[in-house]
Amino acid sequence: MGKNYPVDTRLAELGEQADRDSDSNHFQQAWDGYQKILEIMRHEYKEIDSFLMAKLTLGKLLILLRMGRFEEAHQLWIADSESLDGLGIQFIESGQMSRFDSFLYMMMSAYLYSISAGDLGEAFQGMNARMEAICEYGLDERPDILPQALSNWHRFLQNVFSEPPYRGTPPEEAQVEFQQAIATFGQDLDLMPIGYPSPSPWVVNW
Repeated sequence: MGKNYPVDTRLAELGEQADRDSDSNHFQQAWDGYQKILEIMRHEYKEIDSFLMAKLTLGKLLILLRMGRFEEAHQLWIADSESLDGLGIQFIESGQMSRFDSFLYMMMSAYLYSISAGDLGEAFQGMNARMEAICEYGLDERPDILPQALSNWHRFLQNVFSEPPYRGTPPEEAQVEFQQAIATFGQDLDLMPIGYPSPSPWVVNW
């Protein structure tokens, strides 16, 4: 198993079509596209390419979040390392994709932290650290993603502090990094529903 560039053009083009289907809310078509890539790698090529596996796993996670299937998204996110989903998550977390896709994954995992039913402090730290890093990346390299990222951060804070006594109003000390990012952004923020940008291209020649 390894990452070789340029990647297999046939499978990369299938992946880009699946991403387009996901962006168009044709979720079953997109899911089937990702599964087809996996099946070709396993049964035709008999080799798992780490880049392609990371990308299709990212796409599947994005579909589940876009569909509101949060429990399934969480199960994929924490999948056993011996499973194919777990292998895909390992490849994502070991940097097998583009820098942009890594931050997209961080944004999705920040959301999953924000709705976790476990320790509030852990949920806050996991979410907040990721969103701070994402917004720093946006300020440095991708200002186009900042309105959505900052809006997401606001919504994620509300999620973390949704239970009494907060009822969706985070304490001031929990908003320090968020407010600093807003100040650096320097523009009025129009809040929007939680959303995620499209992944970066599959056809690469690095």
